[in-house]
Amino acid sequence: MKVFDFSVHAVSHSYPQRGTQVQLGGNWTFSTAPRGPVMRTFTLRFDLMRWFKNGAVYSSTIEPQLNLLRLDEFYREHELHKDFIYPHELYGNLVVKFAQPLVIPEAKKDSNGAVLGLTITLIEQPT
Repeated sequence: MKVFDFSVHAVSHSYPQRGTQVQLGGNWTFSTAPRGPVMRTFTLRFDLMRWFKNGAVYSSTIEPQLNLLRLDEFYREHELHKDFIYPHELYGNLVVKFAQPLVIPEAKKDSNGAVLGLTITLIEQPT
């Protein structure tokens, strides 16, 4: 399984609603225990990524942590169906998939290929 090796980003996570909750009288709530493993969602925010050229040809080897072509190649290899490892700073190596198709915003005009504000959503997979 390949490792998502793009470490220059901020990450937040959220937990899904699990189990069943029933509102009872007198403002009481009854909750059932969840079934199955929790599948957290991780949102990665890349403030800056860049398209790099080696002469006239786009390159995926220049500045690999910030390289959009390399990220695009990684996404095309995995799309929404193939697991990979996301090395989380707090939780360690997590098995995840892309939760949504990759959307790469246009490069900022006259920025030498800089793309600002890229967001990727990953979903944890049961192991």
